[in-house]
Amino acid sequence: MDERRLGIDQIKCCLRKLAGVSGFKHFNIEIRGQEEALLTVRQSDTNQIDISTLTLVEKGNAPSKPVTEIVTSDVTVFEIGIYKSYNRPIVWCRDKGKTDNFDFVHVPRWSGVGDSHHYARSHFDNPLYLQSCIDWDMNPSQISLADIIEEVLHSSLSPPPENCWEVDYGINFLASVTSHPCLENLAQTAALMSFLHLVPSSEFIIRDVMHLHHLYSEGMRLLVADVKKARPACTNTSPYPGQVQPQQKVA
Repeated sequence: MDERRLGIDQIKCCLRKLAGVSGFKHFNIEIRGQEEALLTVRQSDTNQIDISTLTLVEKGNAPSKPVTEIVTSDVTVFEIGIYKSYNRPIVWCRDKGKTDNFDFVHVPRWSGVGDSHHYARSHFDNPLYLQSCIDWDMNPSQISLADIIEEVLHSSLSPPPENCWEVDYGINFLASVTSHPCLENLAQTAALMSFLHLVPSSEFIIRDVMHLHHLYSEGMRLLVADVKKARPACTNTSPYPGQVQPQQKVA
């Protein structure tokens, strides 16, 4: 398997692991099939949306599949595509009108990829010029989906977040994982904790993983206690619950 195909497969594998994962403060991601995802970047009290520094790839490739234009105010939506025909990860800004004043950068390697009807015909269809995507062309196995997401966040929020993967502990399933423990809340907490193991480690990531592990362990302990309370009393002292105790052989 060549390095480009391996790099594509690694990003697609990470996309699959992101499916259903939520709880991040700065963004939400929606997986759409095996080749694309919508990344919604949110502003907060400390980080405001600012995409004025973004640029577009001149004569770049348009999304392979039709995408509805999105009109938003306090968020910006990006599409991450890993289409087989392009053989590289590409990111587009999908907010209507927000790309009209973007500057262009010529990237020779990005011209002539895919069929001619996939060429960008407007600002809206031109992909973003992201260093992580350019570097991926040279070293596919060294650039991950996490690197691309981090660059998008750093390029669209002002000031750039110190921790792109900051966890929002006010989200419903985390806020109630110990007060109202249930399998759904625990599963979502475990999925978030598991994905954080895939991103570059830092003191922020380690701290969040440890706290999520604490919430998960406490929620599971409370859930088990609730199940035990709800279970009817059993007078059968057999070590084989629900079964007749086997007779011992007589010597």
